[in-house]
Amino acid sequence: MADIAVLHHDLMRKGGGEAVCLEIMRALGDTHDITLFTFRDPDFDELAAYFQMPIPEVRIRRPPLSVLCMDTVTQLSGRSLDLFLAAALCKYARSFRSKSYDLWMSTVNEMPLPSPSIQYVHLPQFDRTTLPGHYGAQSAIQDVYDAVCRRIVSYDRTSVIDGGVFCCNSEFTADIFERVYETRPSVLHPPVDVENFKTFFRPWNERQNGIVSIGRIEPIKGIKDGIEIVDELQERGHEMHYHIAGPETGSTYAQDVLEMATNRPYVTYHGELRHGDTDLLETLCMQRYYLNATQYETFGISLAEMLAAGLIPVVHDSGGQREIVRKVDDCLYTDKTTAVDRLASLANDPERCHTLSHRLHESTDRFSRSNFRKYITDLVSVTLNDGQR
Repeated sequence: MADIAVLHHDLMRKGGGEAVCLEIMRALGDTHDITLFTFRDPDFDELAAYFQMPIPEVRIRRPPLSVLCMDTVTQLSGRSLDLFLAAALCKYARSFRSKSYDLWMSTVNEMPLPSPSIQYVHLPQFDRTTLPGHYGAQSAIQDVYDAVCRRIVSYDRTSVIDGGVFCCNSEFTADIFERVYETRPSVLHPPVDVENFKTFFRPWNERQNGIVSIGRIEPIKGIKDGIEIVDELQERGHEMHYHIAGPETGSTYAQDVLEMATNRPYVTYHGELRHGDTDLLETLCMQRYYLNATQYETFGISLAEMLAAGLIPVVHDSGGQREIVRKVDDCLYTDKTTAVDRLASLANDPERCHTLSHRLHESTDRFSRSNFRKYITDLVSVTLNDGQR
């Protein structure tokens, strides 16, 4: 049994990164002692219900006044400053270096952690110049912010790489990581509740003629674009209902989305999706299409879940989501007009949809939670053994 430190700043966000962290603790909790370094005390009962998984007992270490600090920073900036939170959490955790943890793990991207470490990277965070699209947007203020965050942890590339084992969520992310750090990480897809979502699979002719989008109601998720795409489909005579599910962030963008949904009889906002909400899952999984308007999505857990349920995805032709749909042309679009064209073309060809739905549905076992846990337990065992040599 080893003492393992796991770093994740806020599990209550309930996103893909949180699913990764919880699944890692689930994989290791029965055989190792886990200490979670975090800014906010997690409500494990709520998380277990939300993600529909058992969560082991872990020790919590939280910086003094951390919740006040995180809430204040978020309110002042109007958004979460993830790099600052990651840097501050890393600095705090390293103050426990004398505790001599047998292994350090980060599920909030790469960090200069003590050795040995295993780090799960959703997107490299310390070098914005290598990032595509909105992730790499720069300004003078952004440059100063990045420099401050690097200073907090005395960042340099060598301090990150030394003694670290790295996993990325997709080949897309691994390519970016390799450009930054000149070393190739392994690819470990995030855990997807494939087994559960496969139970919702239905034949194509039993499905409703609707479209689904799932994700936090924030600009990078492109929900407004999704509504405009469905508007155009309606104008072309395709009577498709649009179902939106995801936590509402309280932002101006989210308020705009809710107003747009309210003003359209063919758009429904369902609120936050919990895996235990069988009625809502049944409604969403009975639709025919899944629309993801996020550009440069590094993976897309909800996308993989909907594939397992048999929906046909139409996603932006960028990022790691291309790998999930196996780069099938029918599933990819480059702008709103081509998205409308893709969906209209699919709607006019049910036989093609029947075949494509089955083919993509059968490809999702590679994303299962059980495969993820086995990879992690094997990797931890090897890393601990290597560290003892």
